[in-house]
Amino acid sequence: MLDQFRTTRQVIGLLTLAFLLITPVLLWAQEDHETPTQGPSEDEMLLLAIDRVLYLNTDHGSYRETLEFTSQGSEGFIDHSVAELLIHIHDTEYRTLIKTLAPAAQQGTIHLIMEDEAVYLCTPTLDMPMQISGSTDLFGDSSVTATAGISYSYDFRLIETIAEEDAGLPALRLELKATSEAFPYPSATLWVRDFTFVPIRATLYALSGDALVNIEYLEYDIQGEDSYLLHQRVSSALSEDSYTEIRVLDVSNEPISLDMFDPNTFCGSN
Repeated sequence: MLDQFRTTRQVIGLLTLAFLLITPVLLWAQEDHETPTQGPSEDEMLLLAIDRVLYLNTDHGSYRETLEFTSQGSEGFIDHSVAELLIHIHDTEYRTLIKTLAPAAQQGTIHLIMEDEAVYLCTPTLDMPMQISGSTDLFGDSSVTATAGISYSYDFRLIETIAEEDAGLPALRLELKATSEAFPYPSATLWVRDFTFVPIRATLYALSGDALVNIEYLEYDIQGEDSYLLHQRVSSALSEDSYTEIRVLDVSNEPISLDMFDPNTFCGSN
């Protein structure tokens, strides 16, 4: 399954973040459509188990979540924004609708990302959708765009597993290497709870081996039989004052009509 789905991260900022957040959803959706000739290895199974703790499972290809971003830069400036993501997946084709709810100056702005990475914009002042470039930077600093929706089973392979303690409890320290040279962080260290595989924190490294980004997995929630990450903090390893906190305000995997993702009508239907 892991080598069947390949795509590029050509869009940045808000649009990159949207893709990264739906990557795990795409992986779940594919599992029902693929007939692998060889099952995943034990290492791959471990990383898949970790992803299933982080992200809500979807079996029918629809996903909706409302995200709150609170960012502080190195100069102390605080930025706050809220967006709703609606995702529709059919096989490996996907469409993403991003509705900005806050700040007030951007409220009502909608981005539609098609499976060919075409991007359409709708605002309260536009009579009809407009196709735009995929380079929009809204949420947090640049580290957020490449870390907020990491799929450990897709972005990394397991190199080494070390048993140790974290806060007095059994834990596993996983040394990881990126599966693609296009991924901005060649290696990572991930700490998870032993037996349950609940992620605790991660550090992402540069090619030189220097730490660049720290991720803290702060809080989880449960919907039905699935868990998902509720609250995380992404911070720069180079500046303690620079961070973005991402909180899931609402999440649902109920079906969503494909009509809401039509580039000709999505302005009026949303």
